[in-house]
Amino acid sequence: MRRVFAESAATLLAVFAREIDSLERMSRLLVSTLARGRTVFFCGNGGSAAEAQHLATELVVRFVRNRGALPAMALGADGSMLTAAGNDLGFDRVFARQIEALGHPGDLLVAMTTSGRSPNMIQAVRAARARGVQVIGMTGEAGKAFRGRR
Repeated sequence: MRRVFAESAATLLAVFAREIDSLERMSRLLVSTLARGRTVFFCGNGGSAAEAQHLATELVVRFVRNRGALPAMALGADGSMLTAAGNDLGFDRVFARQIEALGHPGDLLVAMTTSGRSPNMIQAVRAARARGVQVIGMTGEAGKAFRGRR
């Protein structure tokens, strides 16, 4: 058990050291989006969907200290919308459809995907860019191709 925790801690420190500049840019973009009163949307599949819900909840409810609610939403968290869009439009469009309905110029989409190849994530990014929604893509090492998707 100690070895597992030690390896996890070492991985986190290595990622932090390697990605600190990117993390700071993402943080500044998120803060500036919220400071302008714009909405932050999060989306992901599987574990990333759970993290999307967690992050949106922290912004809406509270994080560390009490403060006013911040506009954030986890796409795909509404089971009725997810299944209706999946059934009627195809699962590739479930996040894009919500961005088309709710996204406005100056909003922010945080798209989290380990592989970077999920069609529904690619479609969400395309829909966001078409509407003037800023995009942060968070991927695993295998997902480097995601950043160039249009």
